[in-house]
Amino acid sequence: MKDTKIPAATILRLSVYYHHLEDLMNKGTKVICSSDLASQTNVNAAQLRKDLSYFGKFGTRGVGYDVSSLIDQIRNALSLQEVTRMVVIGCGCIGKTFLKNDYLKNRGYTCIAAFDSDADNLEKDLSAEIPFYSMDGLGHFLSEYAVDVAIIAVPPDEAQQVADEISPHVRAILNFSPVRIKVPDHITVQYVDFSVLLDSLVYNMNSKQKGSRDSVGRRPQKWTHHHSWPVTANA
Repeated sequence: MKDTKIPAATILRLSVYYHHLEDLMNKGTKVICSSDLASQTNVNAAQLRKDLSYFGKFGTRGVGYDVSSLIDQIRNALSLQEVTRMVVIGCGCIGKTFLKNDYLKNRGYTCIAAFDSDADNLEKDLSAEIPFYSMDGLGHFLSEYAVDVAIIAVPPDEAQQVADEISPHVRAILNFSPVRIKVPDHITVQYVDFSVLLDSLVYNMNSKQKGSRDSVGRRPQKWTHHHSWPVTANA
């Protein structure tokens, strides 16, 4: 791999390519050209080739990419060849989604424990394969077991306290709490804030439709519950 700073957007696109290529391989596709892969992942071919060029030379001119080989090379580039051990902290709707996600498990992400203030009830609801603990046992568990990533999905006013407790024991944090947390420099943090994502989505939606809204008309701004919609009965 070249000793070059890789843009964050490139890393995200590589992950998209990787998962799409796995789907193609599972469907029996052996070779794919850059234009087809780019089209299927919603980027242009020049961008795809540039993304891959950060990590070396891929594909054969006039032939395309060997799907299996490209999967292996992207996996190595993203350091996905090893199992990543995770814990989930906070098992509301978001935490439960991770615990039930076999898609992640099949890609080397292994959840080894979950923590919540109501761990006893959660253990009855969710898979017995994953041990559940109360929040009181978080620090002790992390001091005993090697953990790579902690997923924080607790209320905003608890996020910093959790971050302080886990920082000596983990290498990275995926934070779903809508607050910024302070951690030591050696810890990598990524944030998933749904309000920020929605702001970006709405901006892009309005930018794409700018200039065309007046011509197509606008829907009513407010929903009225007494509005009647046609109903078709099943035969």
